[in-house]
Amino acid sequence: MTTFIMKKGDTFSYYANVKDANGKPVIDGAANIKSQIYNDKDVKLADFVITANGTTGQYLFRVLDTIAFPSDTILYTDIQYTDGDIIVSSATMTIQVIKDVTR
Repeated sequence: MTTFIMKKGDTFSYYANVKDANGKPVIDGAANIKSQIYNDKDVKLADFVITANGTTGQYLFRVLDTIAFPSDTILYTDIQYTDGDIIVSSATMTIQVIKDVTR
């Protein structure tokens, strides 16, 4: 399981290679990809803004405003790709939120 470490209030972003149900890279599919961040009580904290970055099948996932994220906690996310009636989800990833010192 992948774990990201971020500071509360910082922009949170990462790149991911997204593949379809056949394991092929998803091309021009940002509209069919979604990803959200939830806490352990199943409360949604954010939606990622997802954009293609120019590399085949690779996308940038970003949340600009993380000030409401709780410090010293673990959050959860995954990536979901929909192609017609087929839905493919990635493994669950965790996000460790730590206190921001400089504000």
